[in-house]
Amino acid sequence: MSTFSEAELAQLSIEVDQQLHEIKQTSDAVVKSSEPENLEIRLAKQMEAIAKSTREQPKPFLQKLHLAIKDDLCVEGGVLYGQWKKWGDLNDKDILEKFGIALTAFGLSGNELAMAAVAAAVITLHLGAKVFCEEYGQEP
Repeated sequence: MSTFSEAELAQLSIEVDQQLHEIKQTSDAVVKSSEPENLEIRLAKQMEAIAKSTREQPKPFLQKLHLAIKDDLCVEGGVLYGQWKKWGDLNDKDILEKFGIALTAFGLSGNELAMAAVAAAVITLHLGAKVFCEEYGQEP
């Protein structure tokens, strides 16, 4: 089951890369740490996109997303978990596709689906799978 076409995945992957580049530039200007206020500064655009596209607060929404994708991302044997363990990185298109499926199950479609998928992918790729799983794996 494919949520996005190949062309959509290619475009969304470009958006993910652009946003990650922007975050790196912002991170260079902000003290690098995982302090909550610094994360909020670095990920403000993505948190705003999640709030706008889902009409939910970002952290509880990401906790809900974590529950939906944890077997794939956070548990040994999951496709994304295996990628992260092997390469220390995730493929943009793979994470967009997995998140897209979960977000579709949440009732998102169209622009809201794309916006939320890109934002969640950027957050996950910026933090890394381990930190994402720890940060949003707590009870909502």
